[in-house]
Amino acid sequence: MRIKTKLSSLLITATCLVVGLLFTACGSDKQATSSSLEELVVPLAGEENESGIVAEDEKAGSEQETDHVLADRTVGYAFPESIELQFKPVELTALVNSKVGEGWVKTRTVPFGSINGDPVVLDVYKVPEDDLCGFDYERVVLLTHKNENYRYPDCFSSSIEHETPEQQQALFRLDYKQKEQGVQSIVHGAVELAANGPGRMAYYYYDGMQGEWFGFEDWGYPRVSDLDGDGVEELINQFPGLHMSWPDVTIYRWSDQGLSYSASIKSTLRMPNVSFSSATLDEQTNHIKVTAVMSLEQEAYEAANYFYERGKLQRQPK
Repeated sequence: MRIKTKLSSLLITATCLVVGLLFTACGSDKQATSSSLEELVVPLAGEENESGIVAEDEKAGSEQETDHVLADRTVGYAFPESIELQFKPVELTALVNSKVGEGWVKTRTVPFGSINGDPVVLDVYKVPEDDLCGFDYERVVLLTHKNENYRYPDCFSSSIEHETPEQQQALFRLDYKQKEQGVQSIVHGAVELAANGPGRMAYYYYDGMQGEWFGFEDWGYPRVSDLDGDGVEELINQFPGLHMSWPDVTIYRWSDQGLSYSASIKSTLRMPNVSFSSATLDEQTNHIKVTAVMSLEQEAYEAANYFYERGKLQRQPK
């Protein structure tokens, strides 16, 4: 009997120890899980954490800015009264001399203005299906200037073949010049490239110092205008909107480094729900109208007007 009593006491003691250890372990795991979750909770832009440090949204304002789709992320947004645009040099691609390839069929010749009295012409070609740019909606375009043929290394839209490509917004003559010491560099014009939607343009750039042709591309429709009335024109690119991205505006200007372009208006203003917000240029007033989508769920919008003034956006009084 004594032996049985001692064994029972030992079993009860051991059981209590095991249960106690299990509770202790559970308590430790719960604390560890709680600490891990607290580390994952990052304060939103403009909110303070326990240490009093304000977290900043580092991606806001960048060209790869992601959409702020939660309504509580737009509560603190307000249009700035003034903000400076950030410009950087345009990366140019040299046009290469090119000859007409075997099997190419010329479909149209398009006059493209002149430079210093020398005519510029665009010859449009349909090429074999097994060749580069051989799809039915694609064309090869050769620019002819001073008896030399130049090719931009991409496929163009067949919209260039229209009788009036300017009316189809397939071709723009810009003649956007930099005048410096008697030598002119010119953004001569733009032609529509092949794409899965309208508005992808190749810009033709003539370097008067080197006597050579270059190109670059952008999405949108260009126009030249003196936005701030200071006697110096800007080149404005209006992205019309495509798929899930609404309209936006980019501004080009001449600088000591040559041609420069700004960050887009929507990213400069750090607008919320950036894909669904919009920026459009009023061609009558040269004012930029912006609409910020404050909430997708509640369909809340805020609007403002800005004017461009020597590299800055200034908000118009209400």
